[in-house]
Amino acid sequence: MAVRAAAQTIVRFTSKERSDVTRQRRQENQFTFIDSPLPAFSRQHGLRVSAPATITLLDNLGSPGDSRAERYTVDEATRTARLTHSYGSTPAVVTEIGGSVQNLPGSRTLVSFGTAGRVEEYDEAGRVMWRIEAAITEWLMSSRCPLEVRSRRT
Repeated sequence: MAVRAAAQTIVRFTSKERSDVTRQRRQENQFTFIDSPLPAFSRQHGLRVSAPATITLLDNLGSPGDSRAERYTVDEATRTARLTHSYGSTPAVVTEIGGSVQNLPGSRTLVSFGTAGRVEEYDEAGRVMWRIEAAITEWLMSSRCPLEVRSRRT
């Protein structure tokens, strides 16, 4: 769970205990962020566990002029979180509200930049595979769903 109002906060709960197991927060931080500017992220959205010990999120305001999708590898034994991938739009966009990140097959990442009205899919190297832009008055989230195509026999 990401606590949006508290910059750099990730709280991990276990279903059995329903207690705060791990808290990553700047002031009460138990983790060292590696290869990441400080703050590591701020006003985040769309946090997902994308693989064992890996989280992906939309960093809305970690960098004041650039919202970015970020992937961290978390090592609970050494209490480190390493930034392994960062995807930002060109030209840069900022979304203070909303947004989402989804990991896709083939090491691709789908990113919705909330109120900026932009959705992009990146390959592992960070190249934009496609982009949709829209003038919106609300905020935008995206999710890629598998499409099943069936032929009809007549």
